[in-house]
Parts: sequence; C-alpha cells; structure tokens
Amino acid sequence: LYAATTSTDKALKIFDVKNFDMLTMMSLGFVPGVICFIYCYDRKQHLIAVSKDAEIIIYDYLTSDVISTVTVHMSNVKSIVYSNIHRTVLSVDDKGIIEYWSSDTFKFEPKSATGQRLFQ
Repeated sequence: LYAATTSTDKALKIFDVKNFDMLTMMSLGFVPGVICFIYCYDRKQHLIAVSKDAEIIIYDYLTSDVISTVTVHMSNVKSIVYSNIHRTVLSVDDKGIIEYWSSDTFKFEPKSATGQRLFQ
C-alpha cells in the first residue's frame, strides 16, 4: 500500500504505508496540483500522474523519469481518477470539463482495454 503527498516545496513523496518508509522523493520544479497512481499489474513501470496547471505529467516514480505529458485540458486540472479495470483515466478541470484517456497510450481511446465500447 502506497501513499503519495505533494506540497508547496515542489516535491512529490511516495511512502510505503505498511512498512512506514519513504520510497522516493522527487523534486518537480513546480508546485504540483493533484496526483493519482496509475498502476497496472502487467506493467513494469510504476506510474503516477501529476497535474501542472492544465497539463498532466506522467512519471515513473521509481526512476523519476517523465513518461508522457497529457495536454487535453484548457484550464487547471482539479481531479484525476484511474480505473484499473478499464485501464482508463478521467480528469476534470476547473471549468468542469471531463476528459477520458487511456493509461496505455495516454490518448483518447473509444474502447477500454477490456474491449468494451465506453461511448456510443
């Protein structure tokens, strides 16, 4: 079980809750907004989505590498939610616009990883 925290000190910290240990601390260079783990059992990367104004930056939190940048919003991102079942991410900005994108390609996909058509 992991927990992540951000602060105005421009840092992202990942904690192993069970072992009461800090796994990593990343200096981001910006004050992060919201964060969300993106975890798939068959993926070797350990991803976390971090909002920076209207952008969402995807990091591998074990290596601190930037994997991708999602630029689908026109205003500040206020919420990010991940669905492991459909391998999709929903993000919402402060104007109420909801965006839907794949956690595999980091782009809009009309079908989920399960093959279900989510929009008809």
